[in-house]
Amino acid sequence: MEKIKVFGDNVNLYEDWFTQNKLIFAAELEAIRQLLPVGTR
Repeated sequence: MEKIKVFGDNVNLYEDWFTQNKLIFAAELEAIRQLLPVGTR
């Protein structure tokens, strides 16, 4: 569980990143969606 602890200890940092970088996150999600086989999107 030590590997997961780092996320729990820094949850605010991660949440802030997603809040401050919405466009980057959306672009990354779209890039991943384009790699998925049709029907799994």
